[in-house]
Amino acid sequence: MVDPIKIREDFDSDTLRRRARESQNPKQVRRLLAIAAIYEGASRTDAAKIGGVTPQVLRDWVVRFNAEGFEGLTDRKAPGKTPALNAEQRLALAKAVENEANPYLCGERRWRLCDLTLLLRDRFEVAVSEATVGRELHALGFRKLQPLQCYLDHCLDHLLNDIDTVRSHGGWARGRGEPDASGQGESNGSSKPQRARRVT
Repeated sequence: MVDPIKIREDFDSDTLRRRARESQNPKQVRRLLAIAAIYEGASRTDAAKIGGVTPQVLRDWVVRFNAEGFEGLTDRKAPGKTPALNAEQRLALAKAVENEANPYLCGERRWRLCDLTLLLRDRFEVAVSEATVGRELHALGFRKLQPLQCYLDHCLDHLLNDIDTVRSHGGWARGRGEPDASGQGESNGSSKPQRARRVT
């Protein structure tokens, strides 16, 4: 049989009962009265009955009381779930989405969730799911683009690239039906304006 844990000697039964009368926490009151009974010579089994718990739970109370005094007998808030990403990793995620080209998507300035999981893996050796990255982005104030918006953004990216290409070749070519320097245009049998063609 395991010997009961010795209780600290800098308190006594009267002190614990007085503290129990002052406490507004019913659970702490039960714990204080149970340990006060130990000071008065009660067995651990009887003290556990006073507290309405098993001897093992009473043993845990004694350990906490020996280590922390009265504060060890108060309710403790259960620790929350550890965040998937720390502050540094969230900052890197936000900077990538806002400012960085995507090396996993041919350098385009748009990011998919799967690409961001790779970014976190490569930079920080952190393995998280796409759903986790999505929640983190939502918490940072980012929104997910709908398929149509993604398509429009993709078209805009290509249009801007085409403009840059044309500028690098010297400008736009005159389209059919557009007037030349003499004011005459090439006739194609239709009055509908034609789209300009790029110089290649």
